[in-house]
Amino acid sequence: MGRRYPRLAVASALLILGGLAGMPAFSADHPVVARGASLAPLTTGPRTPCLPPAPTVPPTATAVPPTPAGPTPTVVPPRQPPPTYAPPPSTATPLGAWGPGASTPSAPATVRVLCVSPINGYPYAIAVDQTTARAFVLTMASPDPTMGGAGSVSVLDAATGDVLGATAVGLNPRSITLDERAGRVFVLNAGPPNASRDFRGPGSVSVLDATTGALVATVPLPVSPTSLMLAVQAGRVFVYTPVATGRKGALYVLDATTGALLRTTYMHMNPWVQIDQRTGRVYVTNEPYRDLVTRKNVRSSISVLDAATGRLVRSLPFGPQDQLLAVNSQAGRLFVYTPDPSRLRVLDAATGALLRTIRLGTGFGGGLALDAATNHVFVVTVGNYLNPRARVSVLNATTGQLLRTLANLPPGGLTINTDVRRAFVSGQEDVSVLDTATATVVRIVHLGEYPGQPLVDRASNRVFIANSKQDVIQVLDLTTGALVDVAPVGHSPHGMAVDERTGRLFVSVSFSRIVKILDAGSAHSAAAQPSPARPSRT
Repeated sequence: MGRRYPRLAVASALLILGGLAGMPAFSADHPVVARGASLAPLTTGPRTPCLPPAPTVPPTATAVPPTPAGPTPTVVPPRQPPPTYAPPPSTATPLGAWGPGASTPSAPATVRVLCVSPINGYPYAIAVDQTTARAFVLTMASPDPTMGGAGSVSVLDAATGDVLGATAVGLNPRSITLDERAGRVFVLNAGPPNASRDFRGPGSVSVLDATTGALVATVPLPVSPTSLMLAVQAGRVFVYTPVATGRKGALYVLDATTGALLRTTYMHMNPWVQIDQRTGRVYVTNEPYRDLVTRKNVRSSISVLDAATGRLVRSLPFGPQDQLLAVNSQAGRLFVYTPDPSRLRVLDAATGALLRTIRLGTGFGGGLALDAATNHVFVVTVGNYLNPRARVSVLNATTGQLLRTLANLPPGGLTINTDVRRAFVSGQEDVSVLDTATATVVRIVHLGEYPGQPLVDRASNRVFIANSKQDVIQVLDLTTGALVDVAPVGHSPHGMAVDERTGRLFVSVSFSRIVKILDAGSAHSAAAQPSPARPSRT
């Protein structure tokens, strides 16, 4: 079995490392700022200016009569609230049936390109801070990460699309994560590759200011970091490295504002980490291993940490083959998944007492997630090569009672959006759209090879999927799951982010070396807006 990395449930724009050798090298057109400095304006070359608002004024908007002094301004109404989501039984596709293909959208194209911003480098991931009207684009010097390419973060004005500058980060960045409450942007840097073109470190974490884009701190790490997770309420950042000081891994606790290293906790290999924002607890699974320092065999367990200090609060029993973990803080329950034969154990989160075991049949876990709004737990189980289809088991999140099993689905990873009562199982060619309230399949959509992870925009009632194989953004209707648009964007789109304030979709198009800003198709046109004053972070 190949090397595995920790499975942190992190809300970040993940960087897909890979590409082609022999591409143009990174140039120094963007000035690199020093620690604590502000970004300087610069020119990156020809760019497509933002388009004006859509010609059709929404019914709730009013046009201002023209004046001799200039063109006709348009009053842009506030963005409409998300629609009420009701189960769509009349449009549901039966299990095993296929939705519309990628080449047959069910409605006319509505996603317009508003801006095209050239990027100095290869953009792979993007994050948007709506409070500062800034977009942060993670770029690499080369599309081939094994060549030791330098990383940087380009800062865009989210309203105009102008590139304001760039800040250098470490070698071979892996991911970018935004913490709006702390006003910080975090970048994981894998560091230089070794002779085998593998990343073992040393690595680092770059901490940037979300207002200016300036570098606040660089946290050196002895090993390449692989995952990052935010404890937003506690103001902490948890970073995992797979190997450290003769043990199997380390979890570093950072201050989210200053980047200061507060604590290092050593643990077993391949942890599954869940942060309960409500109770301020961090749950970490520990596989059994032999400690090379103490020369003792360490049994498997679940470590419960305090999110503010990183201190160990208690240890709970854990099976040697357990893999996935979900926590229901309101009910005080932990759900632990074990594969082949698949079973889900329900534990008391305070004492670790086993309350129930649910057998889910044969197969391996493809995902485990809890939807607090509907009080449902979803488990994706994938069969073997003879029957590579997936099952989704839906259980009560308090009692663990099995409510329904959705069978014969295309295999894939699980994503849940609590706000809109939708879950997505994304595979190599298909996306299954599920209603989390009724535990039913809304639609199975065939999108072609390698669709990306779904991105939900509540106000436009749409789901955006970047397909780097087909060089398009595929758009689904959130209520029915139908494919409504296919928008070509350039060579190899990867990262996406939505600015809900303006209804704009930002797409990093890696090999075209651009960021495209699209109209998300919301209730109003995405006209260019001035950058707002930064609200208080308190």
